[in-house]
Amino acid sequence: MTEENTEKNSYRKHLEDVASALPEKWKEQFYHFVETGEAEKPFLDFLDSSKAGQEAVEVIFKETSAAFERFAAVFRSLKSDTLVVGQQTADGVYAGLTLDGKQQIFAMPKDLSITMTFNDAAKAVKKLNVDKNANLGHNDWQIPALDNLHVLQKNQNEGALKGAFKTASPSGSAFPAWYWSSTADRSCPGYVGIASFSYGIEYWTHKNNLRLSCRPVHLVACKAP
Repeated sequence: MTEENTEKNSYRKHLEDVASALPEKWKEQFYHFVETGEAEKPFLDFLDSSKAGQEAVEVIFKETSAAFERFAAVFRSLKSDTLVVGQQTADGVYAGLTLDGKQQIFAMPKDLSITMTFNDAAKAVKKLNVDKNANLGHNDWQIPALDNLHVLQKNQNEGALKGAFKTASPSGSAFPAWYWSSTADRSCPGYVGIASFSYGIEYWTHKNNLRLSCRPVHLVACKAP
């Protein structure tokens, strides 16, 4: 038996030992969570409040660093009303607040599939809003205003946002590291603001000159204190 197989068998035995100490109703959810990172609130409450649950958490954390990140994100979203920047939620990834502090910015987990002109991006977002299989239950996705795009730019390395934005070099008329905003140049409405997620700078360009990336967002009014 190879060293790798011995390690796998040892780990499998450890999982079985931990599962055997769990109440019967939680065993299936335990294996499901170790395998997928998906969990429901009652199971998280059990993990948080019992000795057997704490031992199960240790196993989950040791399984992979990815499982730890998944658990942390799910646990925060289900057990807390306070959002953390980069937190994955059912409404998208929480990216921060608008500059006036009155609205929460939620971003789609991924960019639109390809780089495109502003006008094509606007059409793609319009289609997203009527696609119930892709819009996360919201029909108010939009190309972010420049100020809101800067919030995404600032927080691009937080939580589920990390590694989700393109930083590749340009190729021809495609500039994947640059993202569209919906903010028009006041003196020249055919131009809109754009921002680079590689260099942290902004620029203005014509809506149909270049093919850039687009990350749709939607805004939610903050709850009154």
